[in-house]
Amino acid sequence: FIEEGYLVPLIPKRPGTQIDVSSVGISHGEYNQGELQDATMKVTWGALKEAMDFAGDRKKWLVFCAGKQNAEQAAEVLNSFGLSATFVHDGVSAKDRTTRIDGFRHGFFRAICNNNILTTGFDVPDIDCIVVLRKTLSPGLWVQMLGRGTRPVYHYGYDLSVKENRLAAIYYGGKPNCLVLDFAPNT
Repeated sequence: FIEEGYLVPLIPKRPGTQIDVSSVGISHGEYNQGELQDATMKVTWGALKEAMDFAGDRKKWLVFCAGKQNAEQAAEVLNSFGLSATFVHDGVSAKDRTTRIDGFRHGFFRAICNNNILTTGFDVPDIDCIVVLRKTLSPGLWVQMLGRGTRPVYHYGYDLSVKENRLAAIYYGGKPNCLVLDFAPNT
């Protein structure tokens, strides 16, 4: 699909900061969420500082977090670094969630930090950076998270029924790829 111009490639960059899950238990085939959030929150500031170094030029960041508090913490840290960010999780009212997502979609926020909200069915094609602060044992969830960054941004005016036109439309669309910074590490 990448070669045919239907998706853009993911560009992984291995960061130095990593979440230590050696003391995090496993329950029902997944990491214990409370313990995972605690382990993640210990490195969030350092991980996002490193993300700023790698992805400061990226336009739209999607941050996957390890819990509600972690999503709020990540947005606070990014804002303190001067990158406009918001957060969503199931503790945010549906109305506020919609407002925040729309703000991200329309460029008011450059980053959106989420916990279990934007993993599937979320389509914002111009996401060009995925920051992962969540360890998972689920290959399906991992693929869904990464898939949020593979949507192309096509430049207007091309006949997209032709492969060469799709590739040219991606080239001129401003998003040739999506950077992935996996601090978990899931890959």
